[in-house]
Amino acid sequence: MKGKIVQWHDEKGYGFIQIEDSNRKIFCHISDFAQRQPRPQEGEAVSFDVVSNEQGKFAAKRIRYIGRTAPDKSHARRRQTTHDRHGENRSSLGSLLASGLTLAFLGFIGYQIYQFAAAKFTSKQPNTPKAAPFAATSNASKYRAATAERIVRK
Repeated sequence: MKGKIVQWHDEKGYGFIQIEDSNRKIFCHISDFAQRQPRPQEGEAVSFDVVSNEQGKFAAKRIRYIGRTAPDKSHARRRQTTHDRHGENRSSLGSLLASGLTLAFLGFIGYQIYQFAAAKFTSKQPNTPKAAPFAATSNASKYRAATAERIVRK
């Protein structure tokens, strides 16, 4: 069928098409346009198929513009790809930098918590001088001397 767009709500993405040679209007949605850019304009001629939805209401599907030339897709795609590539590089560098800063911050916070916990939970020991090491020579010598005397006396 053919008709023209008589009402279009761009912010909502829908409108109405008046069927050619009729006063009847039919609903149309942006998702049913074969070419979504540039956006539909009131007064544009279109061709479409009519289908019935679950509620029994009719809607336009597979909508195609009549007389609108298709944009040069190869040039637009090339320009978009170049733009995306540069945008990706900036985006990945930014996310890498943000990740690094986040890790450094979390490491700093973790270290501060560790320092606090170590100071809080380490047992405090008084500063007392350590006992003198066992003097093995003095006691052992006395024992040996006493034993040696007994042996000699016998």
